[in-house]
Amino acid sequence: RYDGLIFSRLYKWMHIKFLRHILSIADATYVCSDAMRVEYELIFGVNFDVVSNPVDLDVVSAYRPIVPSIEPFKIVYAGTVNSKNISNLKLMSEAVKHLVGRGHQVFFEIYTFGTKLDAVQAQFQHFGKNVKVGLAPMGDHELFSILGQASILYIPMDFTEESVKSIRLSYLTKQSLYMALGVPLIVHGPLTIHVVEHALRHKYAEVILEDSVDSLSEKIVEHINDYEKFSRATEYGLTYARDFHCINKVQSKFYKRLLLT
Repeated sequence: RYDGLIFSRLYKWMHIKFLRHILSIADATYVCSDAMRVEYELIFGVNFDVVSNPVDLDVVSAYRPIVPSIEPFKIVYAGTVNSKNISNLKLMSEAVKHLVGRGHQVFFEIYTFGTKLDAVQAQFQHFGKNVKVGLAPMGDHELFSILGQASILYIPMDFTEESVKSIRLSYLTKQSLYMALGVPLIVHGPLTIHVVEHALRHKYAEVILEDSVDSLSEKIVEHINDYEKFSRATEYGLTYARDFHCINKVQSKFYKRLLLT
């Protein structure tokens, strides 16, 4: 974050020194991903616990499709649109436009927040009527309903240097929710980003590693032609969510750790 500033090395040194001091006197330290834990332990010489993003599986199960929806065939992204995902969102839009031109009835819906809605709509309007940008609902239940009715949920992470530097160690809040919903998931980005490597290792998503419209188009057609196969594969995500993201388990682990401090 300091790269563009004058005296950036000085700022970085001060920041790291301050963090080392805070961590040295902390009773408990937490991070949001295994990749972050490994790297931070090397940097700071402190042990970290990983706290997973919790999901109330009982609540989410009400929005889990009994038979996943393929008519209309709808790809959905919900969340912030920014410099770390907009290139891949545009690639998906181009892929959908291409497939529509070949006679496929495919839609791509992007749900983002009000402050950026107009600007995002302006950037995507030329992809045609099958690509829509709308306002993300504020309530969880309204959002769960939209996601549960999708044919594919899409997690894009750009191949740019900025994207890799910014989110390579992250674990996205929406990952656990998407797993718990039981809708086929596409994770799209470079393998150097932890989210991509994690999805590939645990098999809860179809992972696309190519910065390519053709790769996206081919994978969407595979879903259309053999949707049942991709629906069955969502069991990996459901199992992972039960084991590592169940709100009762996450809270219990967190409380036990606090009691030991």
